[in-house]
Amino acid sequence: MAIMTPVLAPEARAGEFSIDWSTFDWPAGNGGPLVRTLRDQYGFEVDATVEITGPLRPYATDAGGNAIFSPDDVTFFGGNVESLVIVGDAPRNQGRRGDDRITATVSASSGGVAFPVDSLLVDVLDIDASDNNNGGDRCDFVTAFGDNGNPTISTVGTTPTVVVGPGPGSGDTGLLAANEAQCLFIDGPVVSPTSPNDAQGTVRLAYPDNTSRIEIWYDESIGEVRSYYNPFTAPYDPGPRGIGMFADVSFTTNQTITLTRNTTPATALQGDSITFVYNVTNTGELPFNPSQDVVIEDSLLGTVTCPAITAPVAPGGTVTCTASYTVSATDVLSGAIDSSAVAGIATIGTPFVSRLQSSPQNASIVTNVLSGDTGAQTCTPQSVFAQPRTQLAGPGSSAALTTADIFVFDDVTSDINGNAVDAVFQLTSVNDAINVSLDGSLLARMVPTDNGYVTYRLRLVQDGSATPANPLGTAVEQSRINGVIIQQTDVDSLGSSDDSSDVVGPLLAPAAISHFNTAPLAVFPAGGQPIAMDPAKVGDPTNWVDEPNETNFDNYATYEYDTFVEAEFIHGYTGTSVNPATRGSSTLLCAITNVSP
Repeated sequence: MAIMTPVLAPEARAGEFSIDWSTFDWPAGNGGPLVRTLRDQYGFEVDATVEITGPLRPYATDAGGNAIFSPDDVTFFGGNVESLVIVGDAPRNQGRRGDDRITATVSASSGGVAFPVDSLLVDVLDIDASDNNNGGDRCDFVTAFGDNGNPTISTVGTTPTVVVGPGPGSGDTGLLAANEAQCLFIDGPVVSPTSPNDAQGTVRLAYPDNTSRIEIWYDESIGEVRSYYNPFTAPYDPGPRGIGMFADVSFTTNQTITLTRNTTPATALQGDSITFVYNVTNTGELPFNPSQDVVIEDSLLGTVTCPAITAPVAPGGTVTCTASYTVSATDVLSGAIDSSAVAGIATIGTPFVSRLQSSPQNASIVTNVLSGDTGAQTCTPQSVFAQPRTQLAGPGSSAALTTADIFVFDDVTSDINGNAVDAVFQLTSVNDAINVSLDGSLLARMVPTDNGYVTYRLRLVQDGSATPANPLGTAVEQSRINGVIIQQTDVDSLGSSDDSSDVVGPLLAPAAISHFNTAPLAVFPAGGQPIAMDPAKVGDPTNWVDEPNETNFDNYATYEYDTFVEAEFIHGYTGTSVNPATRGSSTLLCAITNVSP
């Protein structure tokens, strides 16, 4: 009976949004409200509604001499930064806050409901003065609000043309609040600084988290800078003024997905087809939408494609994906079905490495697998090179192997009657490798760029039949075993930042090969069926630079043989690294026996 239990993966974060005026495309002179859908790097969507109200003025004329009214998204200010340019012109003798106010609002929503965002930053450009020491002078003033608290304001330029609160304003204005910014106006013979298409007049508004709506007032304030202005003794007529709203608007959301996994049916035997069920839950704040898709990467099954998202999947909702798998003899050997699975969501067609991912599930999802044959199927893997060994032939030693050396390893496995079976080992070739030895594993010093390797033969023989007089022994009778499972383990890299991988594999194809964090190698000079660490396990899937050095059973390959007398195997090293290293791999073996009850 196989017990299959779901495993909950930890959360992962996502969600970076911005207003891109190249795609927003504001129609000149339109005050809105206009709604545009913003998308983060994973395709999650937030609707932004922008509206401009107040006495808006032209900012230019077209080829026919016709006025082009603001607002419009153009690159006038801040160093040719695209923004929503707003132009005002206060009436004669009306240069105080509120006399000629233009109001800009932005609100965020999802599914028609106000949606609070985090880390909201807004840049406003070209807050400055016009100072000719006459009645046509002007002074920009900005006040900012938010529905979850007002922002803090900071300058961006190194020599700003703007002062921000809290602190003194320009001239006779008095103290500025923390959500206010005003032109830097120097009354008198010294001319006030201006921001001629540079960043000196730019301010950045930083809003509290959980803000869904902001409002910005744009006012003339020269009448407060020069409080002595009045219509009778000191009349004035402020000149036209303009700023760039929303040059850079960015915010984040807390978007996560989690993955749970189970299998059906709840029991499994060797040869059964089981269904893997992946439940990907939206544990974030925004819905999944039809422009996105969900993909599963499973180390056992590979890429699993999930059903199309045809309608929004609200927070708390789930996308269910399925895939089939047939229980193999390898699973019988291991006694479990192990795999690691990760879910990813993004805009349709996005590579998996660029998707919002759940945390991996590393677990045995089937904890006990039985054979479908009558009687108990048993096959306990043994490390061949860890068993007691005796050198039967050759001039070398276990510390300095030659191709003439023959060793026998005692009691590696047993036949259907419980009789011990030995394994005979012989090195068959050495290519660009040195210091070849046996010490609990097969070791050789190699350089990845050399594609060095050794090959070796394993032969199963009757217990005690291999002797110095007969070093190859007497082959085990095939009627006494029901096949053989061989595993080559510890297939990994020298370590992160080193583009290298061990190479293993059989020279002649077995009945079946299965991989755990390993993958076939397209080209290797040893021939046969070369296998390396899966380069897609961590980081860039085209090399092993990001792959770690791990333990025996983190990465391995398993070979199934219906019959077995002897076979040859590879132990090598590849990659673009030039760093020499002593590399080891282990070989596990067992004969499948079938004992009737």
